[in-house]
Amino acid sequence: MTFKKKILIGYGIIFLLMGLVVAWAVTNLVMLGKASDAILKENYRSILAAENMVDALERQDSAILLFFMGDIHQGIAQFRENEAVFLEWLARAKDNITISGETELVKALESDYTAYRQRFSELTDFRDRYEPLNGLSIYQETVYPLFIQVRKKCIDLRYLNEETMYKASIQAGTVSKQAIGSTVVVAVSALAVALVFCLVLANRIVRPLQHFMNASRRISSGDYTVRVPVETGDELGLLAGEFNRMADQIRQYHEMNIEQIISEKNKGDAILSSIEDGLLVFDTRLKVTGINPAARRMLGLTRVETALPECVDILPDPKVCDMIRKTVETGVHPDLPDEQRIMVFSEKDQSHHYLFSVRAIRGSSHDLTGIVLLLRDVTRMKEVEQLKTEFIMAASHELRTPLTGLGMSVDLLLEHAAPSLSEKNRDLL
Repeated sequence: MTFKKKILIGYGIIFLLMGLVVAWAVTNLVMLGKASDAILKENYRSILAAENMVDALERQDSAILLFFMGDIHQGIAQFRENEAVFLEWLARAKDNITISGETELVKALESDYTAYRQRFSELTDFRDRYEPLNGLSIYQETVYPLFIQVRKKCIDLRYLNEETMYKASIQAGTVSKQAIGSTVVVAVSALAVALVFCLVLANRIVRPLQHFMNASRRISSGDYTVRVPVETGDELGLLAGEFNRMADQIRQYHEMNIEQIISEKNKGDAILSSIEDGLLVFDTRLKVTGINPAARRMLGLTRVETALPECVDILPDPKVCDMIRKTVETGVHPDLPDEQRIMVFSEKDQSHHYLFSVRAIRGSSHDLTGIVLLLRDVTRMKEVEQLKTEFIMAASHELRTPLTGLGMSVDLLLEHAAPSLSEKNRDLL
């Protein structure tokens, strides 16, 4: 499996968990909607029918009172008008029976209302016989009990549906709480699974990268035997294989270069050791980075130095260090006559004369990388020159003494014997 597929699968699982949470939340919302819809549709119609039947029944009761008070036609018309309204709402109540016990209650209501209507019809058949006071007593004895009975049935129907609606409301609240709780549980579970999966995926991704980082550090420190474990067959596994092959090649090149460098270093050391002149190499901070045995003998240095000595610590003449410093600053070596390039070093009542030469070292980019100081022992030449000078002075002195006496004798001859000498002899004197 490729690295890209792993990432896509990881994100896919996370999105799948998110979709699961959303689907669960939508399902719970639908359940809540159904519960609310059941409350409104199943019970509200019956409650509305019961209230309208009570209203129509009370208007019919008022119509009966009008009837007994003498307004017969108005009473009958009002009764029949509200009778139609009552029967219409009763039919709706019969069509909306959804509760246990509601059927029996509606049938009892219908039966009582039928008796109520029949009683009113009987009263209308004998309407000419009733006086107002006599009719009122007949109403209270025969009609009013039926009115109360029918009205009570309507109120019972309304109460039954209200109670059912209240229970449905409580159930909806319970469903809502359960939905919230289950949604939270599902969301937390999905979040936990996604978090664990992300941690596992991140670890599987980061762990090979950590192997690469550690291997790179070890290679940079000179450990070319390090290997990156190939744990997967994806791009990181292929990269690990290529990295290991690269490390093998670097190790081989390093071994070859080390041998070549050691060989070249040995050659360089042999060449420097064979040079009779002293040779010192300084960096741009005027610290000694290289010195041959001849220079060590000339300067009286030990074989092993604990730290890189500086120029002023090993050269007795400060002007040489000044020239080296100027060369570092300007990048141009000084052009001085031989008389000004002599350094004197005294040791055990003996003086040594060295002819020094300063040259700049430049890298491949022509930047100054160091300074080379060449020391040539000219002490023997100085001694020869001194002997030559002393010999000339002694010879001059030895020759000057007889020549002085001879000159004085010639002067005396010229002074006293010149008249007696010929012209040729005087010219000779």
